[in-house]
Amino acid sequence: MVEDDEDITDWLSLEFVHEGYELVTVGDGHAGLEQALSAEWDMILLDVMRPGMSGLELCRRIRADSHIPIIMLTARDLEMNLNTREVLRGGEAISLTAREFALLQYLLEHQNQVMSRESFLQSVWGYDFMGDTNVVNVYIRYVRVKVDQGREPLVHTVRRVGYVLRDK
Repeated sequence: MVEDDEDITDWLSLEFVHEGYELVTVGDGHAGLEQALSAEWDMILLDVMRPGMSGLELCRRIRADSHIPIIMLTARDLEMNLNTREVLRGGEAISLTAREFALLQYLLEHQNQVMSRESFLQSVWGYDFMGDTNVVNVYIRYVRVKVDQGREPLVHTVRRVGYVLRDK
């Protein structure tokens, strides 16, 4: 398990050990990558919201060398599985297009950081995209309708700057 919050680590460790699992825990992404690639594991738990190397970046690096099942620990009740491209909120499946999934993934990778529309265009649409930044507004609205509707919002607008996915 790669988790930097000691309270969460302690709680999950107790639960997994109680269920009969052996658990190795590390607190940062670089140690997590080293551990992940040093042995054959049954599963990896990754905290998406990490200082330094994000859980999604760590997942990408592990995926480059391994097909170990990975469960992502995410903000609130939002779950994103990069292997199956499934998104759940509160246990309910959310159907996203490929672009919406990529946009939500980018928000998760930069959780609690305000990201400009231009950064979305470069990272989600690609450097060669020739359209207007207004397309980001449209897709943010699509994601909000699917992810936030009827719930406490995760995706927030920072006027004249961009968007942020806040965990609190």
